Amino acid sequence: MAARGRLATVALLLAGLAVGLAACGQGRASLAELDANSATVPLEPGASDGVDASSQDWRLSAGGVLVCGLAADGRYLALAAPNPAQPADAEWTWPAGSTWPAAAPFAVQSMPLTAVGLSPYGLLLATNRRGLQFLEWSGGRSADRSLRLETLTGSREVFAHYTVAPGWLAPTGDGAAASPGATSSGVTSSGAPTSGLFLLYRHPLFENDALSGSACRALEGALVLPAGSLGDPALPGAQNSLIVQASPTRFSLWPAFGSLRRAGPSGAGSLAAIYPQEAGRWYLQYRLDDAPNQSVSLRYGHWSGGESSFQYLDRAEFEAALTPLPLSAAAPSLRQAVAALGGDLIIETNLPDGRRVSYRQGDPAFAVTAAAMLGLDGAVTIVVPDGRAATVANGRLQRLELPRPVAETRFGAVVGLSGAVLVLWEEDLFPLVGRSGFLVLCLP
Repeated sequence: MAARGRLATVALLLAGLAVGLAACGQGRASLAELDANSATVPLEPGASDGVDASSQDWRLSAGGVLVCGLAADGRYLALAAPNPAQPADAEWTWPAGSTWPAAAPFAVQSMPLTAVGLSPYGLLLATNRRGLQFLEWSGGRSADRSLRLETLTGSREVFAHYTVAPGWLAPTGDGAAASPGATSSGVTSSGAPTSGLFLLYRHPLFENDALSGSACRALEGALVLPAGSLGDPALPGAQNSLIVQASPTRFSLWPAFGSLRRAGPSGAGSLAAIYPQEAGRWYLQYRLDDAPNQSVSLRYGHWSGGESSFQYLDRAEFEAALTPLPLSAAAPSLRQAVAALGGDLIIETNLPDGRRVSYRQGDPAFAVTAAAMLGLDGAVTIVVPDGRAATVANGRLQRLELPRPVAETRFGAVVGLSGAVLVLWEEDLFPLVGRSGFLVLCLP
C-alpha cells in the first residue's frame, strides 16, 4: 500500500505524488516482462471473462479464519492454510487450477481497495476494476457463522473505467448528514448508516484519453441515468471523476455530485481526492491536466454543499487542515487499542458519523500508517500493515496477529463485525501490487 501514497504526513504525500505516479507508469510498462516466469494469467481491466461471480458464500467455525484471494476471473477464492509442519512463513495455498491477476500498479490492478462498514453485520467492499460488493455477516459469536458476497448490479460496468479511492459512510450515526448538502435518509431508526460513498477517478498515467461516447452511454445505463446526464465526453476532463453511492441493494451516482462538479475550480479535470474530515465539510484536491505541456497541477479547496460554497485553499492551508490530530483527541477505546500496539503511528480512522480522521502517536517522521474503524457503540478495530491488530469492545481489549497469506503481505482497510474482523490484504511488490484479497478472523 506504499504505492498508494499512504505516507505518514500529508506533506510527504503531496510532495511524492509525481514521483509515485512515474514509478507506477514504469511498472505497467514492464508487466509482460514481470509475468514472463509466472504461472498466472493476466486479465486486462474490464475484460469479460464469462464467469458469474455475483454471489458467493462461505461458512466459518467459531475461532476460525477465512482467507480469500481475488482470482483472475473476478471471484474471491478461499485459500487453504499451510500445513502445521511447514515453516511459519509458508504461504496459503490457492485452489488447484486457479490463477490471479498479474502484478500491476494499484491504479489498474484488480484488487480490493477499500471497505466501508455499515453495521456489525454488513459492509461494502470496493474491488478495483471489478465493482462493488455487499458482504453480509451472520452468526456473531455463535458456532454457525457465514459470509455472503453479492455484487451490486451495474457497478462492474462503471468500475472497469476508473480507479477507486477510499470510501466513507454517507450519513452520520445520529441522523445528521456527514455529506455536504445531503439528508439523513440513509440512516436506520437505530441510527446505523445504510450507505457509503466512493470516489472514482481516472488515473492520469493510464487513462489520459477521454471516455468515448459509447462508454459514457454505458456508464449512464449502469447508473440508470437519462442519456447525456454525464455531459459531453469531448469536453476536457469530462467524466474524469464520479462519486457513487451504494447501499446493500442499490448503486447509483451520488445525487449531489453535479452540484459539486459545478462548484469546483473552473476547468478542473477531476477530483483527485476527498477528505471528509469535518462534519458538513469536505476538503478536496483537484488535478488539472495540461495536455499540450504534458504537465499536471493541483488545486485545493473545501466544500460544504451547494454550488456557491466552494472555497479555494492554498497548499499550506490544505496541509494544515489535514494534519493528523494528537491521539488525545481520539475516542477512549481507540486510545486504548493504539496503546496496546505501541510504536510511531498515523491512524487513519473511519468514524460512525461519516468522517475520516487521522490521529498520530509518536514521531510522524518515522510513523507507519494504520487503519482503524470506530463503531456506533464505541467498539474499535485497528490494524497495522505488518499484521498486528487490536480490538476494544465493551471495555475488553484483544491483541491479534493476522495470518499472512503471502510472503510480502501488507494489510489495509479494516471493518469490525460482530465477533470478527475483516481486513484487506495485498502482496506488496512496490511499485506494483501482486495477489490480493481479504480475510475474516473470528474473535475468541
